[in-house]
Amino acid sequence: MIRFLRKLAEAGQAILCTIHQPNDSLFEQFDRLLLLQHGGRTIYFGDIGKDACVVRDYFKRNGAECPPRYNPAEFVLETIGAGSRPRVGDRDWSDIWNDSPEFAALKKEIVRLKDERKNATLEFNGGQERYATPLMYQVKVVLHRMNVTFWRNPNYGISVYAIPTHKRFHETVCPCHYRALYWPYVLSSRK
Repeated sequence: MIRFLRKLAEAGQAILCTIHQPNDSLFEQFDRLLLLQHGGRTIYFGDIGKDACVVRDYFKRNGAECPPRYNPAEFVLETIGAGSRPRVGDRDWSDIWNDSPEFAALKKEIVRLKDERKNATLEFNGGQERYATPLMYQVKVVLHRMNVTFWRNPNYGISVYAIPTHKRFHETVCPCHYRALYWPYVLSSRK
């Protein structure tokens, strides 16, 4: 399965996976790691590197050295306290990440990508509109889709418009039955 995902990634498809207790060879198949703490706070987000060298260096600089020939995924989980052993260090790992140069570089990269996208959008449509297609074209496409839906399933329109309330259904189908059912309600509402 991972080999298939790797082939898709090499073909340009973005892949997002969650993995639980990966072994060394499986962990090396991924390019980047987003490590979250309990509560969803980020502990690490970045490249993994060959033999997890980038991740190992990050944790080593912050006081947690991975032993040689040890599964880096298990090491990272045990370091942050998600494994069977207590976490390494007395400082919160998400605070370490927030103060790290990797996080600062990532924020700069995000700002750069946003600016690049904004400039590309302005160049694409001349800066006149926010969306890639005009509003009238969007309305035309949506109306066409709805017409096709109604044509293929005419009962869909009846179910949407004729039966939203119980009272309207009885009024339409059998008005005398409707008056008999709701006559006490009609009398009490006139007081």
